[in-house]
Amino acid sequence: MRAVMLLVTLVVAGTTRLLGQAVVPHDSAALADLADQIRGQARIRVRLVNDAELELFEPSLVGRSLRFARFEPGGQPAGSSLGAQELPLVEVSRIQVRKSSAGKGAIIGLLLGAVTLAAVNQAGSPPQWDHSETPLFALLGGGLGAVVGALVGSSFRSWNTIYAASR
Repeated sequence: MRAVMLLVTLVVAGTTRLLGQAVVPHDSAALADLADQIRGQARIRVRLVNDAELELFEPSLVGRSLRFARFEPGGQPAGSSLGAQELPLVEVSRIQVRKSSAGKGAIIGLLLGAVTLAAVNQAGSPPQWDHSETPLFALLGGGLGAVVGALVGSSFRSWNTIYAASR
């Protein structure tokens, strides 16, 4: 049981990016990593140094600037602006991208499926049985739960911080 808890803790910790782990790009490798995370995103959310929030559409990182097709202040369509523009990275205090929650869903499904099928095996068999098949039921339930959890989690998207400037 301790091994399972350790494994779950390592998987959750490895898939979670904390705000304190955000990279402040000073070198070309960090800028390339930031550009890779922005590439392919339809939109990103940006907080400026004056605490204004913008959603940038069709973004890309070019040098030390964010290039985008249009933006919406605070994510509200009423103030949309059209035309390609650039925003220097020094004016940005935070960048967030939308990511799927499939990994978290798989972990939750794994735990729920394993516990559920192991409990059903324990409750459904006569007391004189030795329950040697309980780990097999837990593995089967965990696998099925992980698949279902990943499918459910993939439909949920959340904003994750990929860049936070130090003040």
